[in-house]
Amino acid sequence: MSHRVAVFARSGAGAPVYRPALQRALTRLDALVNWERQRRATGGVLLRDMRVDASPARQLLQALGEPQRTFRPVHIAGSKGKGTVAALLTACLHHELGLSVGTYTSPHVERVNERVRLNGVPLDDDALAHALHDALDAAEPLLKQSEPLVSPCQPTWFDVMTAAGFLAIHRAGCTYGVVECGMGGAKDSTNVLGASVCVLTSVTMEHREILGPTLADIAREKAGIAWCNGSVLVCGVHQPELRRVIEEAVLDGPGSRGRQVRYAEGTSVLQRNRETVRLVLDALQEQTPEEALWRRRREPVDWERLEPHVRCMLPGRMEWFRVPLPSSPPSSSLRVLVDGAHVAETVHGLAPHSVAVLAMGYDKNVEAFAQALLRYRPVHLVCTAVGPDPSYLPAAELSARVRASWARDGDDDEARDAGRVPTVETIADPEHALQRALQRAAAAGSSVTCIGSLHLAGRIRRCLREQYGAELLPEKSTGEPAPAGTAAA
Repeated sequence: MSHRVAVFARSGAGAPVYRPALQRALTRLDALVNWERQRRATGGVLLRDMRVDASPARQLLQALGEPQRTFRPVHIAGSKGKGTVAALLTACLHHELGLSVGTYTSPHVERVNERVRLNGVPLDDDALAHALHDALDAAEPLLKQSEPLVSPCQPTWFDVMTAAGFLAIHRAGCTYGVVECGMGGAKDSTNVLGASVCVLTSVTMEHREILGPTLADIAREKAGIAWCNGSVLVCGVHQPELRRVIEEAVLDGPGSRGRQVRYAEGTSVLQRNRETVRLVLDALQEQTPEEALWRRRREPVDWERLEPHVRCMLPGRMEWFRVPLPSSPPSSSLRVLVDGAHVAETVHGLAPHSVAVLAMGYDKNVEAFAQALLRYRPVHLVCTAVGPDPSYLPAAELSARVRASWARDGDDDEARDAGRVPTVETIADPEHALQRALQRAAAAGSSVTCIGSLHLAGRIRRCLREQYGAELLPEKSTGEPAPAGTAAA
């Protein structure tokens, strides 16, 4: 039966539902400044430049009894690849070595519990609520000392979440803590660990208004997580000029006695990510050589066995869903790719000639991303926005910038008629944008690609399940398994 008969109806996807204790904690937490949901740097008077400072998180943790001192941390920074390396390392430590591991990452895709995982499984609502309420109580004295958006000592949403995450990992009795930086490194709220093993996955021009302005500045800031004596920084950065900056920051700074930089080499993202994890395991074994911890270590790592565990920890990264087609035989369906890639360097592996849904943050390089997307020749693009928060580009502005970027491929009308430039439309609501994309893809016998933001990925994943009965597929669109560690999250 022709795909043209498919008519998709929306029923409305709901927000995540939490148990009452966690919902109360999140209501308290949402009263704090959340830089993930608003502009981080502006020239206006209503919003000030983002405060990047680890001191509020450090004060919170001191009030909570320094829970981060009870587990052995691995601290991960990088412009891209942090989440993937965290997932690979967690899977190795727990499923290969049998060790207990707490993992702290950001942002979450659908549920806030994703930020704190125990042995790869999101923390349950009640345990997270307990930790959050305790961290919020510890924050009260600091909140009373100063006015919001004025004092650098004012705890933010992320400060409290970080303290709660470390507290939950401590309470679970984890041997290791795998911790991903929120932004940057040296001044990030997570940089209170004094980790003896650190990772720097990559450096790009993302967040230059906060961490830059130059690429060298960003590299220096991210390398600042390796600050304790004897620390090892495993580095996946391949540019020689940035390696020199990183070595200067790590090896020549104050208190640099015994520090090392070890490089993860490889010709692909997959190879570098896996080599990074191998070097981290080497460093951990050198620093904690107890036979009981490492007796199960095998070389090489059985990556295929770990793949399902890694994928479960990376929602919204190169995920394929099968959506049943209405008014068609039960076997009829189309495929939807959901990928949170938001910088041009991470646009890879897309299906050609798909219908794309795009949403992006205001601080992203839309023009470079649009050119990367154009390599896959989408037949149509629907620009949307995740929500009204000022951290997101309005759908109309996103459409205008994409059109302007693609116009450089030649005269708009001529190029579009030749099929070189996709048609673009604007639908502000992401659920309506998805509905439109599904209809266009069904009519064209194509697939759908939803990309540009992890926040968009969260909205789309929930919508696909709740509205369209979509099924998550275990493989790529080609039918080939997606190798563990290829995501650049």
